[in-house]
Amino acid sequence: MKTGYAFGRASLDADIDDPGAAAWLSEFLCPWAEPIQAGRGDVLVRFDAFSGAWDALARRRLAPAPSAFPCFALDSRVVCLPGWPEAGSTVVVDEEFDCFYRVANRAVHIVARPGCRRARLGLMRTVREILVSRALDGGTLLDLHAAAFAAGGRAVLLAGAKNAGKTTLLIHALASGHADFVANDRVFVSVDGNAAIAIGVPTIVSVRPWTAAAFPALQGDGLSHAPTLSVGEDPPEGSGGAASAPVGLPNGAAWSPAQFTHRLRVARARGGTVHAVVLPVIDPEVSTWALEPLAPAKAEALLGACLYGASSHPRPRTIFEAAGAAGLDAERRALMVRTLAAGAPCVSLRLGPDAYRESAAGWLRALGLAAGPGIADPPQDLARERGRTRPPG
Repeated sequence: MKTGYAFGRASLDADIDDPGAAAWLSEFLCPWAEPIQAGRGDVLVRFDAFSGAWDALARRRLAPAPSAFPCFALDSRVVCLPGWPEAGSTVVVDEEFDCFYRVANRAVHIVARPGCRRARLGLMRTVREILVSRALDGGTLLDLHAAAFAAGGRAVLLAGAKNAGKTTLLIHALASGHADFVANDRVFVSVDGNAAIAIGVPTIVSVRPWTAAAFPALQGDGLSHAPTLSVGEDPPEGSGGAASAPVGLPNGAAWSPAQFTHRLRVARARGGTVHAVVLPVIDPEVSTWALEPLAPAKAEALLGACLYGASSHPRPRTIFEAAGAAGLDAERRALMVRTLAAGAPCVSLRLGPDAYRESAAGWLRALGLAAGPGIADPPQDLARERGRTRPPG
């Protein structure tokens, strides 16, 4: 199956011999990446799940491989995989996802172990790495470690470090029925022009057990008409839909964006004009929640610590990144953070132990969002505390 995808200024062609893998990839990437006609991409990614290429590469693999190559740039680290140079290309082996990657110039050939569907995650990671790195090339986008939702074309960013509570707060907003899903972990922001524009980056949505326990829609074994092809199984014949089982994790479960939003019965949105930036803070002194505006200087400092990959910089260029990619230099990045902090309302949302007992409609209303029934006109004073502060002691 041949198709293509565009993401900002980046584009690629995908030639996938497994229809299930092609459908899973499309569902994972869209609507953030847009399908385009095959043949228009700058890079070709081939996915081979059925030929004898796996056996041939496995026979040539050296044990142990002589080198490790940087492959995928995540927030806190760069995933390096063992491999070797071969005939003008670089071959690496991904034992976690049971596949090989052969990278040469503007072409990547992914060879999956026959019958192993976990290689679909390797396909997704490769396509995303190529699109993301090329979209960032040129230095026009700010890369934030943030979740995001949208209401009426207005995006709210939930920025913070790992374990700051972004995913739980995102689920709380989505469960209110007044917000669409944009991103769970990573957001690009363009601050050129009159308004900042946010675009989500698709990632696996990891949910810890206590978070899932707080939201009934995330519990259970699955829904009968879930739209998503899971990594582990294809849809049953005659089901009219695809498998809904999440990817298992040691400390919880994870879904594709489509699985996640289907469980919550919310729509997915590509992004929107940045309406506000929220920095969640766990605060046991507040019973429910309290919203406090941040001065631009304070917001700038906090956002500067929320840059995606900040803890892994400087880092090596991955084998999937374009040679000579300019990226975003530190001075330009700092200017964009300052522009965002000054141009969009930035608030601290203090969350107490009872923050999720009631609907998110209250703090959504305090942010100035009137996205549906139950959300009245916004108050004038965002500094007004909405939670009950616990007495000292």
